[in-house]
This record gives sequence, structure tokens and C-alpha cells, in this order.
Amino acid sequence: MGSINEKDFIDELVFCLKEEDVVKAKALLQFASDANVDAALQKTALLELAKGPDRVVFQLLEFLTKIEISDQEVRDGLYDLILDKAYGNTDLVIEYITNNEKATRIQFIRAAGDLYLSDTANALAGVITSESDPEILSAAITALGIFRRDDSLDAFGTLAAHPDLEVRKSAIFAVAAHGSKEAVDKLLEFLGDDEKTNKLTVEALSDMQDIYALDKLTRLLSSSVTNVRDTAIDQ
Repeated sequence: MGSINEKDFIDELVFCLKEEDVVKAKALLQFASDANVDAALQKTALLELAKGPDRVVFQLLEFLTKIEISDQEVRDGLYDLILDKAYGNTDLVIEYITNNEKATRIQFIRAAGDLYLSDTANALAGVITSESDPEILSAAITALGIFRRDDSLDAFGTLAAHPDLEVRKSAIFAVAAHGSKEAVDKLLEFLGDDEKTNKLTVEALSDMQDIYALDKLTRLLSSSVTNVRDTAIDQ
């Protein structure tokens, strides 16, 4: 853990939060993010952040999303804290979704979906029509799909033909998440010459567990397209 004194570190962080000294708090957190620092101390730091004022903590969470954190439990704890602070702060979530660095945007996009912050839907729709980065696109598609908006189906349908496989997958399963007859019909439109898209589409139909979807899936058992038929059989 190096020469860092845990008690002094936490006391200093608590003081920074109380005084709303964002600059110094960022410096402390930057130091604590080092791989040589005990993960237990990093977790304690997150616990103290949870007690801080939202206007300060949001800035520090934004900062932490840009730092490489090696411990998975610490990363999970950071995301849990983002979820805790994001709830009830939709305007700030929208700001971080649309105007920030990639890592921060992805974390807050995920949070918007996981918390079902429906007021972020328009911002997410804007992301999927304007963004080119596949990772951001995939995250935004998945989050927007959770809201099951009718006006998103066509956009997802377009993205189901995206050159990036993960974007295609996100779009296909976002359509399936809608759960409607229209969604099933939209999925069937994706079946064609691309084997990977066909496989994902059949898997998405199977996941829907809807009578109409299952009926269509059953019909695919006799498809003349080999990988469509084989994937349907596997389901």
C-alpha cells in the first residue's frame, strides 16, 4: 500500500467533502486509485463519498469514471454509488450522458437505463442518432430499449444493420425488449443473408417468451436458411 496513512487519508477526504474542496478531493482520489493502494481503503473512500453533498460528489464521481481502477469490487462500488446519486438528479445525468468523456458517458448511460430514468429517453435517442462510437452506441441502445418506446423501434431497426456486431446485437435485443407484436414483426425483417444477424435475431425471438414470438420461432424450424433453422432448433 506504500506510505499512505489510511486514517489521515480518510480524515482529509472527509474534510474536503465538508469544505466542498473539489480540487483537493480529486487529488486525493487520484492518489488512492493507484493499483498499489489497498482496495479496502478505496472502498472506505467510496463510503465517505456517499455521505457527501450531491453537488460535490457528482463532480468526484465524474472524475473517478475517468480513472483506471483495477479492483472489480471497487469498480462495482463506484457504479453503485453512481446509481445512488443519479436517482433524483436527472438533469445532471442528462448532462453527463451528452457532454462528457467516453467512460463517463457510458457509466451514466447505463445508470439511466438501470434506474429507469424515463426523462433521459430523449437524450438517449439523440445519442443513438448522432453518435459514432460503437461502445457508446451499444450502451445507449440498451438503455433506451428498457423504456420500450414505440418511437424507438425504427431507429433500432436501422441500427440492426450497423457494421459493428455489438451495436447490431444491442439493437436487435432492444427491439425484443419492446415485447410487442410489432417488435416481433420488426425482428423478422432482420433475417437475411448475414449469418450473425440471423443467429442474434432468432435468439432474441426466443428470449421474448411471447406466444406470437414463439409461433414465429416455431415456423423458423422449417426455414430454408440453414443457420436460421439450426438456431431455431437450438432454442
